[in-house]
Amino acid sequence: MRWTLCLAAPAAATAFSALPAHHLHFSSHGFDRSVNAVLLPGFNVASERYTSVAEALCADLGSRNISANVYIAKYTCDILSHLQAESRVREIVEHNDNVLLIGHSQGAYLAESIAQKLQLPLVQWAGGSYGGKVADLSTSVLTILCEQDKSHPCLRALASGIDAHTQRLSKTAKLLTTVPQADHFHGILKKNVSSSGAEDIAERISAFATHIFYRDDLAKQQLGQYVEVTDARFVPFIQEQRTASIGAWCTRRQDDVSPSPPRYAEVHSPESHFLTTIFSIAYPWIGVPLDAYYYFPRFVFSHPTDESVHMHKAWRKFGMWGSLMFRSLDETEASVKLRYDGKKCPTAQLLNQRTFQEAFDLLTPSQQDAYLRDGKRLVFGADIHIPHIPLCSLLWLATPLQYRNVDANTVAISSPVLKTMPGTGKYEGRLNAKLLTIPQALEWLLIKAFM
Repeated sequence: MRWTLCLAAPAAATAFSALPAHHLHFSSHGFDRSVNAVLLPGFNVASERYTSVAEALCADLGSRNISANVYIAKYTCDILSHLQAESRVREIVEHNDNVLLIGHSQGAYLAESIAQKLQLPLVQWAGGSYGGKVADLSTSVLTILCEQDKSHPCLRALASGIDAHTQRLSKTAKLLTTVPQADHFHGILKKNVSSSGAEDIAERISAFATHIFYRDDLAKQQLGQYVEVTDARFVPFIQEQRTASIGAWCTRRQDDVSPSPPRYAEVHSPESHFLTTIFSIAYPWIGVPLDAYYYFPRFVFSHPTDESVHMHKAWRKFGMWGSLMFRSLDETEASVKLRYDGKKCPTAQLLNQRTFQEAFDLLTPSQQDAYLRDGKRLVFGADIHIPHIPLCSLLWLATPLQYRNVDANTVAISSPVLKTMPGTGKYEGRLNAKLLTIPQALEWLLIKAFM
């Protein structure tokens, strides 16, 4: 088995004699089975920078007794990539069977419509649409997310698209997996210097191609392991984002403040009512005006009682285009209005510590060990007390959870708090606080602590 880089048309592939300006061609030969992969580069990423991934993909397919051709598309200029991407793929499809389409970054976004039109299995690598567009594709899809990706943040993409992936190795597979300790350019050459990690990407792509085209049992087992590891890492994060979980978390924090009488948490969210939930599922961007003009004002004018307390968390589902524009937004804190009985009231600092411990307990033992060994520490500072002045409630609403660097390995957070005097009156015995949520804590424990 051997692999070659062909900058001109290879003797064994004269059908491509007119195409050297359109693709970089890597190949490995010597086996009866074959896979032909077309890679669409990201915006402003030179085709030559994918050399290490192409070589690793040829080598991995070779280890599975499969000959490989990897064609990396080249454009006249990046601005024309939207116009030229489909033609670059068609040039390969017209002359080959078993064609796999791979898109990196913007290339993954361009590849979605091409894969659907040409009915090609698709690998989305560190890119693609938000809002679950994968569900509309009738071909098999493997989505690869890089956990330390700042350009296509892992948790934002995962939360937006996980429901579109069945995570089952069926005839038409829709799979999502992540690569730990990997950034947006993991495995891609940087200034002509080899970048580690090409094998991480190639192994996943190779296993996917082998399973899709040849139903190989070993490849199926490997894909299953990748999916299981991803689910084990991130299913708690997805579950804790749901409105029911957020409400249960707020109820637990109220119990920490004052367990008797029992109070339930009213979550002011588009997903808290049946009709608006239906609309926000079908059209996620509708949740933005619903939240801004209805649910948030309802929270502002709400009051905790002997039966209920109140919580609001900013709506962060924007649909495909909005999610793309605001993809760098981190998880947001929760604004809560709790009630305390008697003269003593726990601090928001204590409530944040308990939330963080709950999130830590959701991790697997290996994840806990990794955080304690290598992660940047998150600690909890004293509360920021909002003074009782005119419009102090607005001042509290406008003050976010505060982050500050303690040292190179430690970050402290402090909660803005507005607390009233003890008592049973409408405006007495109230604790308004901006609190760390479990999804925020998991975002730190799984991703941000290692960046």
